[in-house]
Amino acid sequence: MRKILLTISFTIISFTMFSQNYYWYNGEKIFLEKVENKKFIVFNSFENPLALTNALNIQNLAVKKFDNLKVETGLRLTKPLKNTKSKWAVIEVSKSITLENNENILYHAPFFLTPEKIEAGLSNLFYVKLKKTEDFDVLQKQALKNNVEIIGNNNFMPLWYTLSCSKKSKGNSLQMANYFYEIGMFEASQPDLMTDDSPLCVNDTHFNNQWNLNNTGQNGGTNGIDINFCDARLITSGDPNVIVAVLDTGVEMNHPDLTNMHPLSFDTESGTSPSQVLGNHGTACAGIIGANSNNGDGVSGIAPDSPIMSISNSLAATPNSRQRRADGINFAVNNGASVISNSWGSAIQYQIIDDAIDNALTNGRNGLGCVVVFASGNDNGAVNYPANSNDDILVVGAMSQCGERKNPSSCDGESWWGGNFGTQLDIAAPGVLIPTTDRQGANGYNTNSGLAGDYTQNFNGTSSACPHVAGVAALVLSVNPNLTSQEVNNIIESTAQKVGGYNFSTTANRSNGTWNNEMGYGLINALAAVQAAQVVTISGQELVCSSSNSVFTLQNTPNNVNWSTSSNLEIISSTTSTITVKAKYANSRGDGFITANYNNGAQTTKQVYVGKPYANLPQAPIVCTNQFSMEPYALPASKGAESYRIVSSSPNLTIDGMSEMTYQDAPVLFNFLSTSAGNYLVELFTTNACGISRAAMYVTSERCGGPGGFSISPNPASTEVMIKSNTEKSNTTNQIQSLVFTQTNKLAKLFDFNGAFVKEVELNLTGTTKLDVSNLKEGMYFLKIQAREEEETYKIIVRH
Repeated sequence: MRKILLTISFTIISFTMFSQNYYWYNGEKIFLEKVENKKFIVFNSFENPLALTNALNIQNLAVKKFDNLKVETGLRLTKPLKNTKSKWAVIEVSKSITLENNENILYHAPFFLTPEKIEAGLSNLFYVKLKKTEDFDVLQKQALKNNVEIIGNNNFMPLWYTLSCSKKSKGNSLQMANYFYEIGMFEASQPDLMTDDSPLCVNDTHFNNQWNLNNTGQNGGTNGIDINFCDARLITSGDPNVIVAVLDTGVEMNHPDLTNMHPLSFDTESGTSPSQVLGNHGTACAGIIGANSNNGDGVSGIAPDSPIMSISNSLAATPNSRQRRADGINFAVNNGASVISNSWGSAIQYQIIDDAIDNALTNGRNGLGCVVVFASGNDNGAVNYPANSNDDILVVGAMSQCGERKNPSSCDGESWWGGNFGTQLDIAAPGVLIPTTDRQGANGYNTNSGLAGDYTQNFNGTSSACPHVAGVAALVLSVNPNLTSQEVNNIIESTAQKVGGYNFSTTANRSNGTWNNEMGYGLINALAAVQAAQVVTISGQELVCSSSNSVFTLQNTPNNVNWSTSSNLEIISSTTSTITVKAKYANSRGDGFITANYNNGAQTTKQVYVGKPYANLPQAPIVCTNQFSMEPYALPASKGAESYRIVSSSPNLTIDGMSEMTYQDAPVLFNFLSTSAGNYLVELFTTNACGISRAAMYVTSERCGGPGGFSISPNPASTEVMIKSNTEKSNTTNQIQSLVFTQTNKLAKLFDFNGAFVKEVELNLTGTTKLDVSNLKEGMYFLKIQAREEEETYKIIVRH
């Protein structure tokens, strides 16, 4: 009895251990939060994501990653691997799923959230460090006991071993790693938790503080709430042809971190060039847009490859200053600015400023329009002027590092101000505690002398939010300079991030997605906006066969691409930028597609033709013996054909134009000529690089005109045809019928060129019969009269 009780006690302890979500690191437990709807799986059976999706048959399943399983790299193998053809995938559904009973799945494990709320997938591997080399026997015994496989040990650190779990193991790799550590026989044991490690994307000195570009929780903020700068930067950093004008107090043009200043600048106060430094504000705004990035110094700008055009104005209550601001906008328009950043507002509306803004929106960029960006204001109230003056202005509100609208109660602690909001608000951007360039030395916001004084760490207001949007607009135009200003606005608004727990809803006159009164469309998303703007194409041949692989390449590759295809294609392999496919079956034929799916929900699709061509032959035509057809036979285009030929099997039927011809969209026209009546086989052969297809039909040749018992007029006809008997009248109708006409169904039947019945009319044998053709399509028809011993055929042309 005592032995039984001890066994039960051990079972309870083990179950408790396996049910906990944590791992050991340097002797401490690191706790995790389980993600229910995402799994890491290992399998053998499926060659591509589509096959996996079909086999699992789980509603709303998405295959996020798919690749070959390679674990031997960097290891000294303990023994040859049992299975070298396994694959792995990450799958996601809308609810919790179980894969326990699926025989095709060799291993599955959940995803977790780390204490920093970073998503981590649990692979089938875990790592064990021996206390000493001789402990390998202990490792072998424990591996055998728990049904885990020892793959090998590390080439550089021989005490470290890699082990692999399966569904037969006594736990997943997290549970097994914890078990191996907690039994006290090994120095360390950790599961292989997979995260997308994101090193600092630039090396600027103050980048660690730039939560706006890479939020890791600085200043008590929320990890991940930023503009997705690092991922966007992998695609573009701007373009020298996309000029951003900063209409402000002037930019310090010799600042060491503002190395991409446009050579042309303007001072509105004097009406001359160059611009002047009339305050601190302009240099701070310019740094957010275009500070030199990844130069080992200072801060990083959003679009450092786009030149900054400095336009200085006092922004003060001085005579004529408002007209001068309008002059500044017009100068930017006339001198090639693509984006105009305006971190200022006015308590009074001015028609002269309205007209300048309208000029920029209408005539800028050779008629495509400048992207005009304005700050919403800092009064914690309604959007101010000029931001509220024109619906085509991109109006920017401020957001805190916690994803809230900047307000007196937001997490930044600055209770004395809030970003303006309301019906005119379009987008939100970081607007508090923003590191940026400052006037050099003791000048500016930071009065410290030396290099430290060249930067400020806490530039605030919708003034700092506005240049974020101007910088992203420059990125958008750098990948697609042909966009109109309204299209840029649409892209920025429709790709915004819904953050902060606000209720974003469908709103009248807001057509770019759900909208919120305090956040507009949400936080600007540099990556998604750039991806949406890219002219992404898939290059490759138009035809895919089963006999060889076809490679397709994605131009302007966004990050995180998942490939999918039509069901008649098989994916051989894929990377972020390429996919290799072939026709799934030897007899596959028809239209197909290849689609690149991006992580923001957008996609690019290329249409292809798969397999051998079709061979299309419609209903066979009727032709008249010893006559060319009055209407040519229209051979329809056959899908997928590169060339085709039409062949008669008999010398009694010749085809005018019969030869091998290249494919064309329009139907090919042929004329038939027969030397005797009969039915003749005609064959069509279509060809492309995948093979040849065949179709057949019989052409009917008939003697037209009969014995001349009837006259047909007019011919061609537009509205009606008159059918008149040529038999001379006898004394009575009965004598005519008994002497001449032998058929009881005295009918005239009309057939189209292909032999399909159209209509019929009963003949008036003693007079004229009218046949209505007014509703018929133009073309050739055959009238067959069954009133005598021999059927008579007459050719009729309808012309309207």
